[in-house]
Amino acid sequence: MSRHSFRVSTGLKDLIGRGLITNEFVAVFELVKNSFDAHANKVILRFGSDSIHIIDDGKGMSRHDIINKWLFVAYSAKRDGTEDVDYRDSIRKGRRDFAGTKGVGRFSCDRLGKSLVLLSKAKNRPTYKLTTDWTKYEVDAQEDFANIQCDLSQLRPGSQENDLLAAETGTVLHITQLRTSWDRQRLVQLKLELAKLINPIEEISPKFSIEIEARKESDADKQESDPVKKINGPVQNKVMDILKQRTTTLSVHFSDEGQRVETELVDRGEMIYQISEPNTFESLYESEFRAEISFLNRSAKVIFARKMGLRSRDFGSIFLFRNGFRVYPIGNETNDFFGLSRRKQQGWSRYLGTRDLIGVVDVKGIKGIDEATSRDQGLILTREARELQKCVLEKCVIRLERYVVDISWKDKLDKDEDTISRMKLDESSALITSLVSRLAATEGVEIIGFNPDLVRIVSQRSDHFKTSMDAMEQLAGKISDPKLTDYIRAVKDSVRELAREKQEADKIQKKAVKRAIRAEKEAEKAKKQVDKERKRNRFLVAASSLDHDTVLNLHHQIIMYSSDVKHHILRLIKKAKKTIDISYNDLLSSLNVISFRNSQILSAAQFATKSGYVHQAVKTRDDIALYIHDYVEHVSPLWKSRGIEVIVSEPLPQFVVEYQPIDIAILIDNLVTNSVKASATRLCLFLSVISSEKRSEQLVVNVADNGDGWAAEIDPLDTVLEKGTTTTSGAGLGLYHVADVVRSLNGSISLSRTGQSKEWSGASISIRIPK
Repeated sequence: MSRHSFRVSTGLKDLIGRGLITNEFVAVFELVKNSFDAHANKVILRFGSDSIHIIDDGKGMSRHDIINKWLFVAYSAKRDGTEDVDYRDSIRKGRRDFAGTKGVGRFSCDRLGKSLVLLSKAKNRPTYKLTTDWTKYEVDAQEDFANIQCDLSQLRPGSQENDLLAAETGTVLHITQLRTSWDRQRLVQLKLELAKLINPIEEISPKFSIEIEARKESDADKQESDPVKKINGPVQNKVMDILKQRTTTLSVHFSDEGQRVETELVDRGEMIYQISEPNTFESLYESEFRAEISFLNRSAKVIFARKMGLRSRDFGSIFLFRNGFRVYPIGNETNDFFGLSRRKQQGWSRYLGTRDLIGVVDVKGIKGIDEATSRDQGLILTREARELQKCVLEKCVIRLERYVVDISWKDKLDKDEDTISRMKLDESSALITSLVSRLAATEGVEIIGFNPDLVRIVSQRSDHFKTSMDAMEQLAGKISDPKLTDYIRAVKDSVRELAREKQEADKIQKKAVKRAIRAEKEAEKAKKQVDKERKRNRFLVAASSLDHDTVLNLHHQIIMYSSDVKHHILRLIKKAKKTIDISYNDLLSSLNVISFRNSQILSAAQFATKSGYVHQAVKTRDDIALYIHDYVEHVSPLWKSRGIEVIVSEPLPQFVVEYQPIDIAILIDNLVTNSVKASATRLCLFLSVISSEKRSEQLVVNVADNGDGWAAEIDPLDTVLEKGTTTTSGAGLGLYHVADVVRSLNGSISLSRTGQSKEWSGASISIRIPK
C-alpha cells in the first residue's frame, strides 16, 4: 500500500482571493481588520495613480511570522491562540479580541492588485520585505501552489523603504497594478463604508483610527463644502453623536458577569427609565453584549441626511460588531439578519423596521458567534447566533417599540419634534407612566430610575388622570418608595377635597340651571304671546286705526251691496203688485242673492270695527289657517250675544294659499249661523294639514258642534248643500254659500251624521282646501 497527500493547485489563489473576498470594499475591510488584530492604533490607506499603500503601526511581523503565518494558507494563529505569545506583555492593558480568525484575509491583496510588496517590522527586529506576483498563480492551474516562490529579504537599516513605516513597529502593504480604478466616487463610497467599520460606542473597544490619503483628490476636496464627501482625512463614525440628542435611544448591556441585563431608555436627550433584570440568554453570558439602538423620527432623519449627506436608510440599520469590528454585511440596507423587515411587513403600524432604526450591537467573539468564511455572509447561524438575534429583538427592538409605537406614534405631531415637549402632555405622560408601571409589574424587573417629569400623576382635570393615578399606585407598590407613597396619598386627599367642592358646585349649578330653565320658559311664553299679537295684528287692526280711504271704501261697498238687495226686493214687490206669477226658482234665486249680499254687508260691518276692509275684499296669498284663527278670536264676542261659543283647535298648522279673506269670513259666519239654528251652544273648527305621494298638501277643516245634528228627513245628506235645502226654518242658503266658497278654492266638502265625539255630537262637516 502506498501513501499519498493532497496536491493544491495554484487555482486556490483565485478561489480564496476573488471567491471569498467578493469585492474591493470587502478586500479593504479585511486588510484593515488585520491591522486592527495586529493591535494597531492607526491605519493609513494611501491611494496613488496605480497603487495602494496600507500602513499600520501594529506589532509587525518577524521573519518567522512571515514564513510560518503569512505564507501559511488558511492558517490562523489567532484561532489557535499563538498569535500574541511574544506580545502579551505589551498588550496586557487594553487587550483586544481578534476580529478575524479564518486565515484568508491576506488574499484580499490579490483582490485589489496583481502585485504586492509587504514590509513589516516587529519590536527589536529588522524590517523584512516580501514580494508576491499574484499573476504567477494564474499561468497554469496544474501547477502546485507550493511551487510558486515569493521573494523574502531583509532591508538594510538605511534603506529608504524603511521610511514607509509609520512607527517603530508595523506593516506596510504596497499593492500595485490595481484591478479596480479608484475614482473620486468610489473613494467617497469607500470612506462611507469604512466609517461603518468603526464602532461608535467608544467604551467598547480601544481607540482605533483609519485615515485616507489621496493626493490627487486634494484640490477637489478644497472645493467640496460637504465634509462627508471630502476624501482626505480621518474616517469617522459620528452617527450616534449626531443622533444622540434627536432620537429615542435604547441602551442595553450585560452586567454581573452576564447574569443581568441593564436597560436605559433615553428620548431626545432625556432619560425615560432605567431597569435591571435577570439574563435568560445563558449561551450569551460571556459575550459582553452591549447595544445602542435608536428610532429616527422625521426630524432626526432630516438632520441625519443634512449631516451625513445621505438618507439614513442608505447608510444602514443595526450594525453588528464582533470583538469591536464590524461583521459585514449585517446592517446594510438589503440585509435583514435581525428579521426586522419581515416582521414589519406583518404590521406597518405595529412594528419598527430596518428603515426606522439605526444602531450598534457589539459582542465578544465567543464560541458559536463566528463569521462565515465568505466575507459577505455575516455570522454562521449557530445556536448562539440565533440567541443573539432573539436577544436583540426582545430586549432592544420590542422594548423600543413599546415606547415609540404605543406612545410617540399616538401623537401625530411628535414626529417633527426634536424635543420631548409633547411627551410631557397629559395623554403621553399617562401612557409613559403606564409603561413604566407594567415594567415594574414584570417578574424579575427592577426599576432603577425614571423621569419624574414624565412618570407622574397628571392634572386632576385631565381625562387621563385616572389612568396615570392607577399606574402610579401600582408602581409605588412595586418599588416601595416612601416619598412616592406620600405623594400619592397627598394627591388622593386633594382628589377627595376636589370631589367635595365639585359636589357643592354641582348643587349650586343645578339650582342655577333650574332658575335659568324657568326664566327661559317664561321668556319663550312671552315671545309666543308677542308673536301671536304680531300675527293677529297682521289682519285685525283696532277700529281707531282705520284711515279715511278705508272708511270711504267700506261705505261704498255697503251701499253697493244694499242697492243690490233693494233691487231684488223691489223686483219681487213689482211682480207681486202686478199679480204676475213668480216661479219657485225665480223666487229662490232672488232670495239667494239677497241673502249672500246681506252676509257680505254683515261681514263688512263686523270688519269695520276690527280690520282694514280693503285687505279683506281682494285676493291675497297668505296663511289661511292663521286667518281663520284670528277671525274667530276677534269676532267671537259678537256671536256670544247669540248664545254660542266658537273656538279653533291648537296648535295651528301653517298653510299658505291664495284666497279672498271676506269669503272665508262669510263661510265661517254661515257655519256659525247654521249651528245657532240647530240649538248649538259650542262650535269648534279643527284644523290640520295632510299630504300623500299622489296629492299635494291639503288643509282639513273639521267643523263640529253640540247641536241637534242633521234632520233625519234629509236624505241624501249632501242635498243640504244645494240651494233652497234647509235643516231649520231658514231659506236653505247658508250651507249653499259655504259650499260655493269652498268650490271657489278648488276644495271639497263632505257631511257626516256621526258626531266627532261625545263633546261634539251635533252636525259634522269636513272641508278640504288644496294648495
